[in-house]
Amino acid sequence: ALILLAVSLVCFIVSEVGWELSKPWREAYYADKFFGNGIMVKSFADGSCYTYDCCNRKKLSPRLDWVSERPERDSLTVFCDKKGRRGFLNVNTGKIEIEGQYRRAWHFSEGLAAVQGDNGLIGFINHDNVLVIPMVFDFCRGHDYVFRDGHCVMIDSDTGLYGAVGREGTWKLPPEYDSFMPIYSGNDYWLVKKDGFEGLVDRDMKFVFEPLYDEIDYASQFGTAFLSKDGIKQQVSFDGEVL
Repeated sequence: ALILLAVSLVCFIVSEVGWELSKPWREAYYADKFFGNGIMVKSFADGSCYTYDCCNRKKLSPRLDWVSERPERDSLTVFCDKKGRRGFLNVNTGKIEIEGQYRRAWHFSEGLAAVQGDNGLIGFINHDNVLVIPMVFDFCRGHDYVFRDGHCVMIDSDTGLYGAVGREGTWKLPPEYDSFMPIYSGNDYWLVKKDGFEGLVDRDMKFVFEPLYDEIDYASQFGTAFLSKDGIKQQVSFDGEVL
């Protein structure tokens, strides 16, 4: 009986040790992603993850809820810790640079990143986690708070109307437009709509064409626009000449 008890105890210990040793491998999940330079985000079946140095076989961060993708033009990406707070980690080192402290956060664009504070409003920080634009702007779900050519499109949550804010945090165009869309054509223009009519603004938020037209088609190959109103279409240069 004593021999059987000893054998059972040894089998139990071996079983438990083997379970613990195999646990990380059993939890390994197909959603692992690599940032390059030997840095990866190691994911687990429960959805959590941490950053890992493959070269030195070293864990670089605590267990996190998730880590965002590697940005195209910045070294910092967003993560969410186990308390649901957002921060930023360096994709080149895998280490946390800005601790989780925000309700929401967006990737850096042109040196600034939008963050949502506990007041529910949006502001912008720099890479040193200095709040350079105060948290005074409305949050609207599904909107990307990114800068393009020195401006960020914002939404008034009460009216649902769009405007544009500069890097100093002031309105360049007030939130009174139905839509506000950049034109990706190698030139920096924004198509806006107000009261059902379309207009065109340049990178300085100056109107090239006031929102008076039923439709504006920007012809990048000609450097002109086709303006439609009341069933009539004209090709017009940006200095107002009807071609």
